[in-house]
Amino acid sequence: GAFPVHGICGIFGTLAVGLWAVEGGLLHGGGVTLLGAQAVGVLAATAFVFPVSLLMFYIISKTIGLRVPEETEAIGLDLTYHGIESYPEFAGVELHGVRIAEYTGPASLKPAPVPSA
Repeated sequence: GAFPVHGICGIFGTLAVGLWAVEGGLLHGGGVTLLGAQAVGVLAATAFVFPVSLLMFYIISKTIGLRVPEETEAIGLDLTYHGIESYPEFAGVELHGVRIAEYTGPASLKPAPVPSA
């Protein structure tokens, strides 16, 4: 998900500056000043982002909704929205009684018509 990739990695990267910065980093003899400043930055960003995200999720859930229909989710968004399989090695697999391959069609390789001038 988004939190492990952006949240945890972002926190680590921010704190890593306080640890490994050549000038002022804790591991280069700079003390905890820079690491403390980076930690305050992480806390400030979290204090802003968390409530704003909750508010946005609430608004979206009350308007357009956060989820796709259950059948669409079971079949996969790659097929239902884009018409392609993201993992073709699983073609022919049944999900909730529906064969994935039934939702794919042959690709049209015909050139698009060009209007004459």
